[in-house]
Amino acid sequence: MKKLLFLIGTVMIVIMIIAACGGQAPTPTPEVVKETVVVTQEVVVTKEVEVMVTPTPEPYAEIPFQVEWAGSPHAKVIFAVIIGIFTADSGSVS
Repeated sequence: MKKLLFLIGTVMIVIMIIAACGGQAPTPTPEVVKETVVVTQEVVVTKEVEVMVTPTPEPYAEIPFQVEWAGSPHAKVIFAVIIGIFTADSGSVS
């Protein structure tokens, strides 16, 4: 069995060496082709472009007493109720 594997390996190596030493295909000689073409053509292009103008957003209205309300006890109660609703729905506290 070892002799057979050695013989197959040797034959493969010899085939690879012969393939590597093979001659390359001759490169073809380049041919120069000269051709002159004169083209005169007038093209008139008219395009209509439709541009959509997006209006600029208006500034946000300020909430009166926003700073004072944020620090009041009412804000804390409402915030606690909202957090309670979301945690009761999802079952987790984040």
